[in-house]
Amino acid sequence: MVTLQALFGLVVFIGIAVLFSEQRRMLNWQLLAAGLGLQFLVAFVMFRFELLQALLNALNQVVVAIADATETGSLFLFGYLGGDPSNVAYPFSIDNPEVRKDSDWWDELCEAHGAKNYWPKNKRKKDQKKSDEKKVSKG
Repeated sequence: MVTLQALFGLVVFIGIAVLFSEQRRMLNWQLLAAGLGLQFLVAFVMFRFELLQALLNALNQVVVAIADATETGSLFLFGYLGGDPSNVAYPFSIDNPEVRKDSDWWDELCEAHGAKNYWPKNKRKKDQKKSDEKKVSKG
């Protein structure tokens, strides 16, 4: 059943290609048959000969080793941006996701980082009152 499905898929894909072709009369059916025959021959040889299977398996292991080395190097160089985020910690994790509702959060942030606060507290309160008045007048 699986073989029939695969053959049906080939026929459908060739049919779609012929359907969307601009020059259907120029289709070289002998070339198409030769290409498909070559594909089947290569698949038959790959599945029948154990030496070729071992060679392809060894080549696959080399490619996988290169991919693993690339991922490891990317993680080393770029951190969590270089690969799977579950392997490394995020630099900006949120410990407490509560939304701060008080107006002193800016002061606390500036104090925590030793920065000067250039936005005076009384100016902020006036701005807050103005925005509240605008909300009331619009509402």
